Amino acid sequence: LSIKLKAEIDIKQLDIEKLLVSPSSDNNEIRKLLKEKLSTETKLKMDALDNFLVIKSLLTPDQLSKLPRAVNMK
Repeated sequence: LSIKLKAEIDIKQLDIEKLLVSPSSDNNEIRKLLKEKLSTETKLKMDALDNFLVIKSLLTPDQLSKLPRAVNMK
């Protein structure tokens, strides 16, 4: 699912860039595409957070103590 979402984000970005340089672009369409891209990015990050929280709930106390060094939230 995350590969599909990343591909959707990339496609939206390409569409946005194409419209930005087009002499006859529709500003509302650009805004719409940006909102869709941001929504997809949010979904991707929320899915990653949900997965992390599930995994975190399975860790032992020793593993939890090492967690701050392992976390890299981009």
